[in-house]
Amino acid sequence: MELFLDGVRVEFFLWMPASVNGTVVTCLIPIHFTVVEEIDYFLSSREIKAERLVQYLLPVSHSIRWFGDPSFAVYLVVNLSDLELLFNMRPETDPLFFLLICTIDSTLFLKKYPKHILLVQIYVDDIIFGSTNPKLCEKFELLMKSEYKMSMMGELTFFLGLQIKQSEKRIFINQGKYVHEMLKKFDLTSCTPMKTPMAPPLTLDKDSKGKSVDVTLYRGMIGSLLYLTASRPDIMYSTCLCARYQAEPKESHLTAVKRIFRYLKGTPNLGLWYSKDSGFDLTAYSDSDFAGCKIDRKSTTGGCHLLGGKLVSWTSKKQNSVSTSTAEAEYVAAGICCAQVLWLRNQLQDYDIQLSKIPIYCDNTSAIAIANNPVLHSKTKHIEVRYHFIRDHVMNGDIELHFVPTEYQLADLFTKPLDVTRFNMLISELGMLNPDD
Repeated sequence: MELFLDGVRVEFFLWMPASVNGTVVTCLIPIHFTVVEEIDYFLSSREIKAERLVQYLLPVSHSIRWFGDPSFAVYLVVNLSDLELLFNMRPETDPLFFLLICTIDSTLFLKKYPKHILLVQIYVDDIIFGSTNPKLCEKFELLMKSEYKMSMMGELTFFLGLQIKQSEKRIFINQGKYVHEMLKKFDLTSCTPMKTPMAPPLTLDKDSKGKSVDVTLYRGMIGSLLYLTASRPDIMYSTCLCARYQAEPKESHLTAVKRIFRYLKGTPNLGLWYSKDSGFDLTAYSDSDFAGCKIDRKSTTGGCHLLGGKLVSWTSKKQNSVSTSTAEAEYVAAGICCAQVLWLRNQLQDYDIQLSKIPIYCDNTSAIAIANNPVLHSKTKHIEVRYHFIRDHVMNGDIELHFVPTEYQLADLFTKPLDVTRFNMLISELGMLNPDD
């Protein structure tokens, strides 16, 4: 049997070790690995989990002191006796049996007490856990050590490439170490720093007559930047824009990518701050750049979501269809933003946080009118049906669309290149700070 997992070709064979309580346990055991050329498989397996960690786990638990154990679940690959121990584990003896699996993320467990909460996040052979009561952390640590081979690494400072600094009043997340490694890897440590990742106006296109560059190098740089976007929303738009030209990169595209690296050279430690006095009110900003793509004239969707005024989720993506008007492009962007809002709302329900009438801020009054009008007019019937679900959630009171002037539109950062003044204003409003300043 052969599968592709995160850019790695893996061959398996089936193994049925034993019958556990009358049920035959069947496993897929990997026997051969082949790395697929031009794919940075080392980063791809961690990208989603690192993003999810920033999106909701640390921001939601900003009042919790986190601890880590990178050696958890070593028993999975130690030897056969430990593997058999796993299959014969009884639920009543398993520490995770007493924890509730969260609705959205099946690798996130929680235990609720009358006045406290214990959270446990697992990723392959890594585990982090935290609680509002330090004694619960100590109890959980002893319980896990009594059942599994593991070692305690102390307070969480590094996880999946994210550097995490905890203080009494806030949590700071950045990837400064990774930025320095990137610059060294691509021999850009001596480059001249830039103040923005991309300069307006947008001039990047397919450049069919341009000189071709090394595809492997270009894709490697893009892959490294994409992983960095887990904590750096300031480079999200420029990175995603350059990623569109990975099939046939030209010198102009490589120059644009190198400018992003030059920007990172000047801001290696820039990151996200989450203060402990922030609340749990969820707000969202939605924006689009109408017909921004010079190849197919598709619009770019940009959106960001803030929990307690602190950024937890962001997106920059080219829309799937061509919009015939600015209102249509903004309406499609609002629908995509609404889907992410509902995902975050469902995640917060695991923490007993119930939200309704979540505000989504849009700078186009026509798009707001379309969403608030339950009647399907002839001017909007060509819009794909899947984007109209936002109307149901407006009518049900799940979300509310509000107008915001363009100068206060925070999602503007994810739709187009900006000048230095506006760029710095937006990243400051989104909670990005440099600890060196």
